[in-house]
Amino acid sequence: MKVKARLLLSGSYDPHEESTLNYYEKLKGLARKLDVNDDVIVMADLLLNESSEPSTEPITIHELYLIADVMLLPSLQEGFGIPLLEAGMFKLPIVCSDIAPFREVSSGEVCFFSFEDSAEDVAQMIMGLVNRSPANRMYRHIIRNFLWKNIYRQKIEPLFEQIMKSSR
Repeated sequence: MKVKARLLLSGSYDPHEESTLNYYEKLKGLARKLDVNDDVIVMADLLLNESSEPSTEPITIHELYLIADVMLLPSLQEGFGIPLLEAGMFKLPIVCSDIAPFREVSSGEVCFFSFEDSAEDVAQMIMGLVNRSPANRMYRHIIRNFLWKNIYRQKIEPLFEQIMKSSR
């Protein structure tokens, strides 16, 4: 089954710090190489303006959690696991690497994966978690059927096109 998914990378980089800029460029290059550039959203691209200074437009972590379907944390190391706590506060399903700080913070209430697991296994874990969530299924139903732009695209636009064809 093919799934249309998007990855939103919430971390930013310091345009004046070479190592973070190199990592950003590596991620962007990988997205181009894998031909998924349109499906990878890097918040840094949205937050930095032409002068390479952070934008004053407030896109908050709160807003990102509200639009996310799942939190994926593939960290090799972490100091404490604050992103798990934040995602948990928004009742967001979490899939994360099996490292000690995540185990300690989560009490096992998340889906863990090992770095030995295949990408396909992790993807199936994510899809299983999302598909088992009634709240997520309801959210998707509302977005598909009751969001104004989707109502327009599915119902009104075809009607206009039909009217235009019949008037020719």
